[in-house]
Amino acid sequence: MSPAGQRRLSIAGTHRRWARGDDLIREAEPACGVLLIKRGRVKISSATPCGRHVIMAIRGPGDLLGESAAIDGRSRSATVTALTDVDAISLTGKEFTELLRTAPDVVFELLVMLTGRLRESTKRRLELSVYDVPTRTARWLLDAAAQGEPINGGPGYAIRLTQTELADAVGASRVSVANALRVWREEEVIATSRAVFRVLKPEVLRGWAYHDH
Repeated sequence: MSPAGQRRLSIAGTHRRWARGDDLIREAEPACGVLLIKRGRVKISSATPCGRHVIMAIRGPGDLLGESAAIDGRSRSATVTALTDVDAISLTGKEFTELLRTAPDVVFELLVMLTGRLRESTKRRLELSVYDVPTRTARWLLDAAAQGEPINGGPGYAIRLTQTELADAVGASRVSVANALRVWREEEVIATSRAVFRVLKPEVLRGWAYHDH
């Protein structure tokens, strides 16, 4: 959201803090409000019928969470977990809906945000049906890097997730994703360590994502 929109929500809400690894929102729980991230990053995941948790997105400062459940009153559709320590503004469902009734500028921002997320979801479905594993993986890493943590003392961005989570996110086997990662490690496009991916050369990875390699 814009700085002006964030100020409106901050005035109406309450500051809260979570440690890395905490769940801010849990899937299937009753809706109880919305969160505006002020500092830190989170992953949004949803459970599959077989019990695996697929990461759908990574969000960071300025992003709003839980708005759909607050509006329609349904239970939470995903789990939100802190990838870093997180500061956020919390609004109850009542506070949020009252703000929407009195602030048309916030409503417009919300519509723009929801439209963007719908486009993002449509793009993901298209990628799963059309593109090969290296292309899907490169695109996912690039999108995640946009919400990643700057690497201290060097270029690029760090993304906190496991290789299994990455494979689930792009709808591929762990082996197929590992093969793509091996090539990029050898070319020093990425670096990996325990549950952390570092995108060192996003411009090269973009070539893989959009077939310019």
